[in-house]
Amino acid sequence: MNIRRERSKSKKYYIVETMVLILVISSVLSVTYGNNAFVSYFVPNSIVPTNLGVGMNRLYSANLSRTGDPLYDEAVLQVLPPGGFQSNISLGDSIIRLVQDGVINPKKFESLYQNAVPQELRNVLTQPSDQPIRLTRQNANVYLNLLWPLGLSNYMQANDMSPLNGSRLYNFSSTAGWTLGNASNGGFYFNKFRIVSLTLHQEAMVTMIAQNTYRPCCNNPTFFQDCNHGSALLGLLELGASQGLTENELYREALTFNSFWFPQVYVLLAVHFGAANHLGWSEVDPRLVMSHDFSSLAGFYSVI
Repeated sequence: MNIRRERSKSKKYYIVETMVLILVISSVLSVTYGNNAFVSYFVPNSIVPTNLGVGMNRLYSANLSRTGDPLYDEAVLQVLPPGGFQSNISLGDSIIRLVQDGVINPKKFESLYQNAVPQELRNVLTQPSDQPIRLTRQNANVYLNLLWPLGLSNYMQANDMSPLNGSRLYNFSSTAGWTLGNASNGGFYFNKFRIVSLTLHQEAMVTMIAQNTYRPCCNNPTFFQDCNHGSALLGLLELGASQGLTENELYREALTFNSFWFPQVYVLLAVHFGAANHLGWSEVDPRLVMSHDFSSLAGFYSVI
C-alpha cells in the first residue's frame, strides 16, 4: 500500500519541518562523530538557548536542567512535567496476555532492565494493571517496550492492509528488533492475537488516527509501524479506544506519549508555538502537532 505523502505548502511551517529534520540528521551524526556543533550552527538561537547542558543533537533525550532561557525552560515543564502525565489509559490484562502468548518472555524482559524497572511496574508481567498509566521521565522507556509488542501482535482487520504485511515482514525494526519474546523475530507475532478487543467503530477510529499521526524518526504514520515507536503508539491507541476514550482524548494521549519518547523534538516544538503563536503547549491542537507537517520529516521535501 502506498503511503500518502501530504506536502505542506504553508511557508510558516518550513522552519519547524527543517528544524526537525536537522535534529534527526544530527542525531545520526552524534552517534557516528560525537559532533555537537551541527545543530548549534543551524538551529536559530531564538529557538534554542545556547547554554544547554547536553548536546542538542538527540531525538530521545532533552536537557531538563534550567537553562536561563524562559521559553525553553517553560517548554520543558509543560512538555515533560516533573510529576509526569496522568493518562486515562490502563494496561489492564494486556501485558499478562502477551506473556501467556509468548510475545513477552519474562526472563528476557527482566534481564533487559536488570532489576531497574520502576517500582510501579515491578509486577506488570504477572498482575493486571487497572490503574491508569502515570507516564514519567523515568518510566517512559519501559512503557515503550511494553506497548511495542502489544501494537505489533494485537489483531486488527485493518492490519491486513498494513505495509508490514508482505514479504519484508521479518525485516522491519519493529519485527526483527523485537527479540524479547519466545520467538527470535517479532514478525512471527504480527497481527496474531486478540489481546485487545475492539468494536468495528473503535477499530475504524484507531485506524484513522494511526493513519494521521506521525513520529519524528521517519516519514511514516503510526499505521505503518515499521519501528518500535510506531508499534507502541498503535498499541496505546488500541488500548485507549477499547477503554472508551474519544477521538480527541486519543490524539492528546498520542501527543503526550510521543513527547516523552522524543522529548527534544517536542520541547523545541513547544518553544516554536510559544514564540510564533503565543500558545502554551496545552493550547496547541494535538492533531496539528501529530500531523505530517510537524511530527514527520517529509516537510523537508517541500523546502528543497
